[in-house]
Amino acid sequence: KGGVGKTSMSAAVAVRFADAGQRTLVVSTDPAHSLGDVFECKLGGRPRAVDGVENLWAMELDPKAGKAGAGVEMGGPGMEDLNSLFETLPPGFDEAMALVEIVKFTQGDPAYAKFERIVFDTAPTGHTLRLLALPDFLDSFLGKMMSMKSKMGAMMKSMSSMMGAGSEDAFNSDDIQE
Repeated sequence: KGGVGKTSMSAAVAVRFADAGQRTLVVSTDPAHSLGDVFECKLGGRPRAVDGVENLWAMELDPKAGKAGAGVEMGGPGMEDLNSLFETLPPGFDEAMALVEIVKFTQGDPAYAKFERIVFDTAPTGHTLRLLALPDFLDSFLGKMMSMKSKMGAMMKSMSSMMGAGSEDAFNSDDIQE
């Protein structure tokens, strides 16, 4: 739920750790960031030292920056319509980007290795639940895609045989991979 003090509590816990001498990073995964407001500074997608609090850094994850970093841009004639599909972030993209960063934190990414504590300022319940459910969703989604690939490959092979296509012209569903 919004407006119950998640950001205030996250900031307070992070300041407490920092005051105890622990190098602390506080990260907002909320698409409607207010962590920068609490610390009265401009935050972005990289850790920034918080003025006036030794041992404390803060950052706000930005799904739009993650999209730009993904390099989704196709050139050529007639590609404008396809590119426009990627201008709007799909539902759940902010949660996916937050999950990528959380994995970096927990897997020991060198950019975050200097921090002894990482505090997450999470989004309201609905966003956080989607974030936590994302790995299961992706596993199910990819399983369905692989099943569909297998079925489509078998169907295309049958159609190729009916049309008299030679083995060198036959559709091979194994060509469709990651």
